[in-house]
Amino acid sequence: MGCGANNSDDSGNKPPPNGGAIAGTTAAGGMGGTTTVPMSGPDDAVSALSVRPSALDFGAVAVGERSALLQITAVGIGVADVRGIPTIIGSVSFGIFDWASCTSSTMCVWQIYFEPLYAGAFSATLIVGNGSNGTVLLTGTGVASGSISGAGGIEGIDGATGSDGASGTGGVGGAGGSTGEGGTTGAALELAINQAELDFGAVAVGAASTIKTVTISSINPFVLRSMTVGPPFEIQNTTCVGSVASCTVSIAFLPVSIGPAIGTLMIEGNAYATLTGSGVAPASFTLSSSALPATLSVGDSIPVSVTVTASGTITDLLCVSSGADLTSNSAETTCMETLSAGSSCEYVYVFNAAKAGVPYDAITCSAGGMVKAVVVEISVLATP
Repeated sequence: MGCGANNSDDSGNKPPPNGGAIAGTTAAGGMGGTTTVPMSGPDDAVSALSVRPSALDFGAVAVGERSALLQITAVGIGVADVRGIPTIIGSVSFGIFDWASCTSSTMCVWQIYFEPLYAGAFSATLIVGNGSNGTVLLTGTGVASGSISGAGGIEGIDGATGSDGASGTGGVGGAGGSTGEGGTTGAALELAINQAELDFGAVAVGAASTIKTVTISSINPFVLRSMTVGPPFEIQNTTCVGSVASCTVSIAFLPVSIGPAIGTLMIEGNAYATLTGSGVAPASFTLSSSALPATLSVGDSIPVSVTVTASGTITDLLCVSSGADLTSNSAETTCMETLSAGSSCEYVYVFNAAKAGVPYDAITCSAGGMVKAVVVEISVLATP
């Protein structure tokens, strides 16, 4: 008779995963105005939402097993509306058995279950309502299979008195229940990560950083259902699929604006690594040439310099000349292959006026896939 939705990626009656590298529950904002009003009777005629009970404790449940269904009821009071899809925040080990959206505006009933992914304590919050929210605290403990002891035997009864008046023998005590197979308490999931901080350095806006990879491990096999990073960081690949004792996660930094960025690698709702990087202006440069005379005479020579100015850090900088009238003066050149943002350097050449006319020479510079050129055009006059 219930309705609702589950944000888990388990199979069965739960919805399919969201897609992406790893599906999982993401906490939503907007909980600041949450109001829960107890149902105390007909005098509760206010505009609010009442959810009963306010907490569900599923107790101890074996890892991988599903608990008995527990029920919650939401009632809209006044103009409050309970329609919508409930959200569970905090753990994917809790779910809603019947996950269709509720169509009643005044009352809905949902059946909740607990299916622990590993041994340890779990808690989550179920949010009900559309606009005026109600919340239910969900708790439970995952235990290793077989760690719940068997029940004790039934005590025997005293025997009846014999016909000769002698007391009958006492009844035999019932045998104690045996402990289930395994019998040991499962260890809580304790994950280790080989790098708690990943710094991607400076990356041009619109470009992607070099991928960095972290390794996640545990002394016991584990299954990860929730692993996220926020933009401008992205999970590119992961081997954390199914039950593993160790796996890797590959992350990239893709800045969309200039300035520092910080993010967090979240695993099962817990922070495991801090991600940092800085977006910088895309690599670019400008060219400007030294002042040139309008004319020269045959046999004259003058230095010609081209200044390269980088607006963002550029690499693989190279300038070359075309035309027989320009030769490189490497001794005076100050440019290297890499030029940092805001810096300038010079390529120096010598222009030799070999013959009369207007020679067309050019100095072409390339860096980071960009090509720009400066034309050197000087009229050479014949010697009188």
